Amino acid sequence: VRPGIVRSYQIGSAMGMGLAALLPGKLGFALGLLLYACMRTPVSPLLDALTLSHPDVGTAGYGRIRRWGSVGFILGAFLTGLVVDQLAPWHIVGLVAMAWVGLCALAIAIGLARAPLPQHPIALAPGRLYGQPRMWAFLAVSAIHSGCGAPFDTYFAIHAADVGLAGAWVGTAWALGVTVEVGVLTYLNRLIERFGPKRILLFAYSVGLLRWTLTAAIPGGKALALVQVVHGISFGAFFGASVVWMNRVVPSELRSSAQSVFAAMVWGGGGILAQLIAGPVYERWGGRALFAGAAACELIPLAVLLLFLSEPPREKDTGVD
Repeated sequence: VRPGIVRSYQIGSAMGMGLAALLPGKLGFALGLLLYACMRTPVSPLLDALTLSHPDVGTAGYGRIRRWGSVGFILGAFLTGLVVDQLAPWHIVGLVAMAWVGLCALAIAIGLARAPLPQHPIALAPGRLYGQPRMWAFLAVSAIHSGCGAPFDTYFAIHAADVGLAGAWVGTAWALGVTVEVGVLTYLNRLIERFGPKRILLFAYSVGLLRWTLTAAIPGGKALALVQVVHGISFGAFFGASVVWMNRVVPSELRSSAQSVFAAMVWGGGGILAQLIAGPVYERWGGRALFAGAAACELIPLAVLLLFLSEPPREKDTGVD
């Protein structure tokens, strides 16, 4: 993984968000957001691969590094919740663009350690990565679980406003959930060593089922925000254990590609499909029905993982059948 590639995507993300803030009209905003989405999506899997392949970090230290991204998210969510009712939407988009510019400048200033490259060129036969049915089954259940949570990102704030919950509490809900996520990622290696990724994922899926059930059942008030504290498990534990799972089931030279495939399938495919469904559901039946549907769909990955997918091996050798 070359740091220059990561920085290029970061700069593209800043440009996209800047265009969204500056270009006039809905079309200008949509074009800027499209560029942002295209540039932003590869950043996380590339950084994950860079972290996992670093000789001083690896799987054991991944959670300790990844948690700082969650800390930044806490600050961003909390501060946004404080100002969202006072600023115009394009001002908030502009602030996000400025944050990306600052991130790019920081990344260039401190540099990023390059992942060690193989001594000899590797022939990346597609079948070694894409010809594994169990990997596709895992990607499918991960995409469904991610899709169950995708409507929260877009519609929870709208649902909260509909039931009279203040914008500050929406930011607080995010901050509380990601605070738990920081704790989960801090102790991720110990959790993986003790329980294994499959048990952690089963727990995360079960917590997701409980979370969406309660989000649908609670009519409003602060309790609706406080329920979101389990985001740290339904997302944090899921994300951390999934990265470890993918890292174990593919050869070391394919891990960067595997993390990118995971991001494309789970955040891209699962998220887009869920949003296409969520919009009409929210418009016709409202937020409580939307989150009840998410709870029902959460049963699918829970059952498939429990019944059909086995624990990945602790160490992966150099080949895949």
